[in-house]
Amino acid sequence: MGGLSGLGALFAGGVPKLKNRGGVETGSSPTENVASKSSPPTRQKTMGRRVSTDWFGNLSSDQLAGEETPKPQSIKTETPVNEGNNILGQSVTSPTSISTDNDIDYSQEFRVKSLFNYPGTGGADDLKFDAGIVFVAHPSKNPNNAEWWHGSIEETGSKGWFPKNFVEIYKEEKEICKAKALYDYKAQNSTELDIKSGNIVSILDKSLNDWWKAEFEGSKGYVPANYVEEITSSSG
Repeated sequence: MGGLSGLGALFAGGVPKLKNRGGVETGSSPTENVASKSSPPTRQKTMGRRVSTDWFGNLSSDQLAGEETPKPQSIKTETPVNEGNNILGQSVTSPTSISTDNDIDYSQEFRVKSLFNYPGTGGADDLKFDAGIVFVAHPSKNPNNAEWWHGSIEETGSKGWFPKNFVEIYKEEKEICKAKALYDYKAQNSTELDIKSGNIVSILDKSLNDWWKAEFEGSKGYVPANYVEEITSSSG
């Protein structure tokens, strides 16, 4: 989805070998996920330092097809392997100074939503989070750290740095229309929504065609489009 905004947030193409600060190539390609896309980035493990990343390809999302109705594809990623001070799949350049609050550009503030789990790399200034978390983020002032943002999760009070490509700018979803459930549908995974025949749901997104994102009693998820009927003025 992620395109489902968090469904399908994945990458394609070859992976360049790493070069350390002396220009020597090291490492190998990261493990590919089940959709044959390259994994999201992993931050370089250094003592309080961050790296500049300029890799991350375009997100894409595929739909799975079931026997009766298609299923939206869940995000499946594998974290690239750290080898020493190198991260497989990207060129890395260490910043010249240890990060501090002075490195945070508080003049720019974004509300973002995480596309992937980010476990961090063990640094004291990492911000760890799961996919689907909405929080506040600020860019770095340091050009060497342009691919790293500083975030703050209000619910937990956690603060720290993370790769900006693990998130997207969060936009509040608005109702497109109302729809009536024609059949019962039991969610098959966490991205889908349980509905009962006769339920009136709010439709938030139709971009997947065969699957619509719906909201019912505060819960959101995808339902097969042919399980619901849009309510129009003529249908009452």
